[in-house]
Amino acid sequence: MAKKRVDLDAFFSLRDRYKKLKKAGPSGSSAEVREEQQSWPYYEALRFTDAYDEDRESISCAVPSSLSAVSLSESEDDLFSSSPAPKRTKRSRKAEEDVNQLLQKANSCLEQVLAPATDDCELFGQTVAATLRRFPLQAREYAKVEVQRLLYNLEFPSQRPAEMNIRKKRIAAALVVQQALLVLKKSQIKKRRFGVHEICRDRSTLGEFFHLLPQLKKDDAKFFEYLRMKRSTFEKLLGLVESDLKPKMQKKMSILPEQMLVITLRFLATGMSFRSLHFAFRLGRSTIANTVRETCRVLLNSLKSYVTFPSSPSQWKAISAEFQRRWDFPHVLGCIDGKHIHVNKPMKSGSLYFNFKGGFSTVLLAVCDARYRFLYYDVGCYGHQHDSHVFARSSLGKGIEDNSIAFPEDEPFRSDGQNIPYFFLGDGGFPLSSRLMKPFSGNTKPEEATFNFRLSHARNVIENAFGILSARWRILLKDIETSVDLSDLIVASCIHLHNFIMEEESPGAPRNEEASENLRLQSAPVQPLRSSSATVIARNVRNYLMDFFENEGAVPYQHSRVIFF
Repeated sequence: MAKKRVDLDAFFSLRDRYKKLKKAGPSGSSAEVREEQQSWPYYEALRFTDAYDEDRESISCAVPSSLSAVSLSESEDDLFSSSPAPKRTKRSRKAEEDVNQLLQKANSCLEQVLAPATDDCELFGQTVAATLRRFPLQAREYAKVEVQRLLYNLEFPSQRPAEMNIRKKRIAAALVVQQALLVLKKSQIKKRRFGVHEICRDRSTLGEFFHLLPQLKKDDAKFFEYLRMKRSTFEKLLGLVESDLKPKMQKKMSILPEQMLVITLRFLATGMSFRSLHFAFRLGRSTIANTVRETCRVLLNSLKSYVTFPSSPSQWKAISAEFQRRWDFPHVLGCIDGKHIHVNKPMKSGSLYFNFKGGFSTVLLAVCDARYRFLYYDVGCYGHQHDSHVFARSSLGKGIEDNSIAFPEDEPFRSDGQNIPYFFLGDGGFPLSSRLMKPFSGNTKPEEATFNFRLSHARNVIENAFGILSARWRILLKDIETSVDLSDLIVASCIHLHNFIMEEESPGAPRNEEASENLRLQSAPVQPLRSSSATVIARNVRNYLMDFFENEGAVPYQHSRVIFF
C-alpha cells in the first residue's frame, strides 16, 4: 500500500507541474516558461491528460442530470486521492448505497428472467445497440466510450480506489436493468384472445359425441359404419381402457374417456385430419392430437394380450392343425408378409423412407394364423428396405436363425414316416430356408406350378388379413400426417384392435392370455442375410411337399386353377 501512495504522489506532482506550464505557455509573456516547456522531458509525455480533461467536459454537457447521481465534475484530486482511507461524504455513501441496491434488484431480475438462458450475449448486444440509437449523437459517442472502458476495466482490473467504480457500477447497472426489462417484455406470453374458442364452447350441444353418437347407438348398422365395430364390442373395449383414460384431475370441461375413445376410433376408421376432427367434435387441434396419442398408448397397453406370439410347441401345433384344416397345407406355423405404411417425409431423412413406388413409407412386417389374426408384427423399418432385409433384422428372423424359438420338433405328416420341419409361408421376396417356404421362381414345371398354387392359396391369409386391417382402419390407406413415432403407435394400435374385434365378433379357438416372453416385438440392428441361395435341406423339404401335393395331398380344385408359365 505504501508503494502505491508514493507512485500516486509522484504522478500528482508531475501532473500539477504540467498544468502550470501549459496554462502559462499560451500567453507568450514568459520566455522562461517556454524554455522550461522545451527542456522538461515529461512535458510531451503528459499530453494524454488533455484528452481526458476534454472528455470530462463533453460528458458533463452530454449526460442528462437525471442519470448523474454521482457528479461527473468531481475533482480529480479527490478521485485520485492517495490517502489510505478516503473519507466518504454523505452524498458518495448514499450514491454507493443506491448503486448497490440497483445492482441487487437487477441481478434478482436477471435470475428470474434469464435463468433458462445459456448464452444471452447476442441479446445483450442487441439491447445495447437499440438503446444507443435512441441517444443524441454526442451522448451516443460518450456512451460508446464508457461501455468500452467498462469492458476494458472488467478484463484488466485497475488498482483505483473504490470511489472510482461508482460511475462504472451505475452504468453497468443501467445496462443490466435495461436488458432485464427487454427480456422480460419479450418473454411475456401473448395474452390469448379467448380462453376457449366460441366454436368449442358449444361442443356439449353441437359436437358429434354429444348430439350424433346417442342417435347412432339406436341403430346398430349405422353405429358399425361410424366406429367399425359392433356396439357390444365398443362397450367391452371401453370397459378395458376407461380406467386408464380418466383424467387425473377433474376440470370443468374435462374430456370423458368414452369421448377420447370415440375420437380415436373415428380417426383410425376414416383417416380424417386433426383439423377435420377439430370441427366435428368441437375440440382444439392440439387437444385432438394429444387425445389420439394418449388413447393409442392406452389401447396398446390394454390389448397387448390379444397379440401373442406362441411360446410353446403345443401352441404352434394348434396353429399348424388349423392351417391344415382350413387351407390344406401341413406343418404351417403362419404366413409372413410386409406392407408399406405411407407417411409424410420426415425432416432431414434423405431417402431413408423413399420406397420403390416413389413415395415415403415405413415397413410393417407381420405374421398371421389361419384365422386372419396377427401373431407377430414389426413396424417402423425404413421404406427403402426390402422385405427380406426387414425380416433378417427383425427379432423373428434372428430367432429363426439362432434357433431360439420353441418350435415343435420335426414330425412326419405322411405314411412314409419322414420327419419334416414346421415352417412359415412367404412370397418370392423372402429367402428359402427350412423354416420358411417360398414358391418356385422362373419357368415352372406342372408339379412346381401346382406347389406354387397351393402355397399361394394358403399364403393369401396374410394378404386378406392386411386387406381386412386396411378396410376397417382406413388411416392405413392414406399418408399418416404425423411424426414417425406416432404413426408407428397408430399402426400398432390398429393391429391390436384388429385382433380384438376378430376375437369378439368371430368366435373361434380360445386365446392365449399370457403374453409371450419368447420373442419381443422390437427391431434388432440391421444385419445382412447370410445367403440368398436356398439351402439343400430347404430344397428337399419343398420338393417333398411338391410330391405330396401331386399324390395323396392333392385336392380337387388345384388343377383347375393352376396357371402354367
